[in-house]
Amino acid sequence: MKKRLKYIVSTLAILLIANSLSFAQYFEVKASKDSILIGEPIELTIQYSLLNATSQLIFEEGDSLGNGFEILAVLDSGIHRGESEIFQKYSITSFELGNQFIPSFSIYYDSNKVVSKPIPIHISLMNVDTSQPIRDIKPIIYDELTLGDKVSIAWNWMKKHWFIWIPILLGLLFLIWILFIKKKTEKQENIPVKEIIPAHILANSRLKDLEEQQFWQKGKQKEYNVQLTEVIQEYITNRYKVPTTERTSAEILHSLRFVEMGVDNKANLRELLMLSDLVKFAKELPTPDENEKVLRNGYEFVKTTQKITH
Repeated sequence: MKKRLKYIVSTLAILLIANSLSFAQYFEVKASKDSILIGEPIELTIQYSLLNATSQLIFEEGDSLGNGFEILAVLDSGIHRGESEIFQKYSITSFELGNQFIPSFSIYYDSNKVVSKPIPIHISLMNVDTSQPIRDIKPIIYDELTLGDKVSIAWNWMKKHWFIWIPILLGLLFLIWILFIKKKTEKQENIPVKEIIPAHILANSRLKDLEEQQFWQKGKQKEYNVQLTEVIQEYITNRYKVPTTERTSAEILHSLRFVEMGVDNKANLRELLMLSDLVKFAKELPTPDENEKVLRNGYEFVKTTQKITH
């Protein structure tokens, strides 16, 4: 009887210990939404136990999660509760249309691997009201070539037909050299030092010119957002020495993750770039208030990040 009682007590103790260990090893990943508009933020919550954990999940602003999802901001990270639990919250988004999946993550407890389930997210351009009747397709809208488009076409032609214009250019240079080689050279005058215009003054001047041209008021929405983005990118390059040419908005924000400019300024910059991306790539048409706000955001970003000289 005593042996049997001892066996029962031992078995219960083992079951309790195993149950407590399995309870401690939990891993939970949740998303605040299962469908969004393109570029709309989602709150991603990650929660797991630290007991016996031999690995952790650490993400930073600008990191990629895979499947087109990226970290916009770290809302809450590394809150330990009794040194046994970690709670993280991130703001994420994606610019990939259709049915996407937030990928699964994994945590190791000693040699045991715990994997979260992938989370399905539907991403669309706009909400469709299915109660309304189907309408005819709208006629084609012709987008006139901008100055930048014309320069791009000319540059592509020059690259393709270099064997035509380079010999002509060399011939003209040779002719000029023959005509002026025997002339007496004048004394060189001291070349004035080119004045270096501070980054914020140059940016404010270009923003003022952009505002006066009234592109969006004249229906040139794309040109307005393209030039506004170029002004801010040029200012970032001149101010922080961070290259922005031929980089996406996400790459620019990722490059600035270690630059000290304040949380509000980074959020201001992110909003400006994301709205411009929606116009350029998703054909979004902002309201007049949004157009004015994004220009004010540009002025405010330059003002609050300008280099102070003494």
